[in-house]
Amino acid sequence: FGKIRASWARVGNDAPPYFVDPVFRQAAHTDGFGFFTFPTSTGVNAYQAGAFIGNSDLKPEMTSEYELGVDLRFLNNRIAFDLAYYDKKIDDLIWASPIASTSGNLFQMQNLGTMQNYGFEVLVKVVPVQKARFEWEMTFNYTRNFNKLVSLNNKLEKAELNALRIDGGQQIQWVAIPGEPVGVFEARGPRYSPQGKLLVNNQGLPIANTELRPYGTSQYDYFGGFTNTFTFFGFSLRAHFDFRMGGIMYSRTKDITLWAGTVPETLYNNREPFIIPNSVYEVGRDENGQAIYAENTIPIDRVKLNEYWANGGIEMDGASFIDKSFIKLREISFGYSISRTKAGFLPVENLYLGITAKNSWLWTPEDQTYIDPELTTFGNDLGADFGEYGAQPSVKSISFNMKIDF
Repeated sequence: FGKIRASWARVGNDAPPYFVDPVFRQAAHTDGFGFFTFPTSTGVNAYQAGAFIGNSDLKPEMTSEYELGVDLRFLNNRIAFDLAYYDKKIDDLIWASPIASTSGNLFQMQNLGTMQNYGFEVLVKVVPVQKARFEWEMTFNYTRNFNKLVSLNNKLEKAELNALRIDGGQQIQWVAIPGEPVGVFEARGPRYSPQGKLLVNNQGLPIANTELRPYGTSQYDYFGGFTNTFTFFGFSLRAHFDFRMGGIMYSRTKDITLWAGTVPETLYNNREPFIIPNSVYEVGRDENGQAIYAENTIPIDRVKLNEYWANGGIEMDGASFIDKSFIKLREISFGYSISRTKAGFLPVENLYLGITAKNSWLWTPEDQTYIDPELTTFGNDLGADFGEYGAQPSVKSISFNMKIDF
């Protein structure tokens, strides 16, 4: 059979409570060794201003979405095909925007602008083998999503979503720019000569550009999954893979391992002094004030090697980004099911025994050996796409299951 479907919806979403007016929260104190929240055991109480300043002009965000789809089934459901196109637009997107610390606060809930997601989803299900005592079922799903910030409120050209400025050195911004996907990473890269050669200082180290440049977006290009299920003589074997491709994220773990020298990159030249390839340094100016460059002959000595890698090597601040692409064996399970109709001695209607392993295998690009790219320390909403700041390793688990039907 075949079905055609269409749907349209418009829903509203409000900000969390206590963000319209400024509020005080229970104060907390730390002396560097301990941490406690007021009131104290003696009854002394205290309150302090929160990180958020109120916004009396905050409006609910409104989401409009429509979807068109087709569902086709063939050969008694042994072949199924589902295709859908969707278009989702969010007006007055609510976002915790960073504000100047001189205000006495750090963030304010604001209506950022209009964001659009559109794309298509494909689901294919095939049963290649279907016998009395053996069946093989395959399922594949694929989503191609296109994300775009349509406009910013107040006619802004750019809005800062998040930023990191570490020790007065590293500078990273995560911004929203109209016409671009939401979440563009910007960072300081190295400076280059007009001839495209890397500029170094008098110690042979790269010189940082004073301006931020875009490095990529946090949005995935496409994602999906693949499942194989085998059933035979009461046994079942199921394996489910997830994949997500494209996009970058910030990784403090990569920062730290470069600084500590515990990753393969820092073994370059066996940690002996070396001259950065294809690099030059400024030796003066001509009569027109144009810089004159000479080929770099200054090796990075052993003392400066740590500084070189701690600052990201040639990529500098941009070295903090990693590819988010991955393929993961999300779940694999094996079990056996037996019913009373097949085994009259059973005191129950059905008994199932099984074992399940989750997150047992992960593939990432060759140059991304630092962390599971699904990890984040920046919340569970859109902000989670920023990345991780010292996230804990992902968890693998094995469980044993028993299900009884009476």
